[in-house]
Amino acid sequence: MRGPSLKDPRLDPSNWAVHLEGEGKDAAGKPIRYVVDGKLENIGAYQRVITGTWTEGTKKGDFKVVRN
Repeated sequence: MRGPSLKDPRLDPSNWAVHLEGEGKDAAGKPIRYVVDGKLENIGAYQRVITGTWTEGTKKGDFKVVRN
């Protein structure tokens, strides 16, 4: 199974905001839209962090990714 195809990826270096959009298919094969909005933190550190929101169709939640 392939993951979503990304469209319109953006990085705003003035505030380290990240925006990604993608399209994929749900378990039933219907099209679904993904939107990720986040912010990079600890840019100069080894353990960089991205936090933000992940929207998958009508579901929305928070996420945090830490480089270990």
